[in-house]
Amino acid sequence: SRSLQYYFGEHYGKDHPAAREGFWRQGDSAVAVIQTEKGVLIELRVDWSSVRPHNKTHYLLQGTEGAYITGRHQYEEDLIWFKNLSPKNIADGEEMWEPLSSYQPLYDHPTWMKWGEYAAGTKHGGGDFMVLEEFISAIQEERTPSVDVYDAVTWSSVFTLSMESVENGGKAIAFPDFRTRVRN
Repeated sequence: SRSLQYYFGEHYGKDHPAAREGFWRQGDSAVAVIQTEKGVLIELRVDWSSVRPHNKTHYLLQGTEGAYITGRHQYEEDLIWFKNLSPKNIADGEEMWEPLSSYQPLYDHPTWMKWGEYAAGTKHGGGDFMVLEEFISAIQEERTPSVDVYDAVTWSSVFTLSMESVENGGKAIAFPDFRTRVRN
């Protein structure tokens, strides 16, 4: 990682072990390609060390009949496109993105409608707040949370499985089924 090497050199001096050539084994960014059981392809890019403004809530979701992309920074609007629903350019008939906000009054989740304004002032665009709100609600309502411990550990295993894939020349690695694993 050049960025981390440079960071340590600038902040701790060029003789610091982390500022030396060869200390960091990973690159500045990495991409994991994940295929789900239903054949959905997920491209997950992580880059937490490059020297640039970071947007930790930048996502692109694309399906066969729609797509969504978040703004690249907090002042850029999220965009959405739906096949046979989104407008087309009058001049050439090309598909057009439209602001997500045009659909929010119709489709916004009740939890976002209730807490969205408050949540927007918290970390990760309100995502952290919503995770905690859902967890607390599940406890109060005595129900299983939307994301349970098995989902969480599966999502958390992406890094470890990616490293295993890299060590095996990019070989596909199956996600363990944590719900059925025997525990000792």
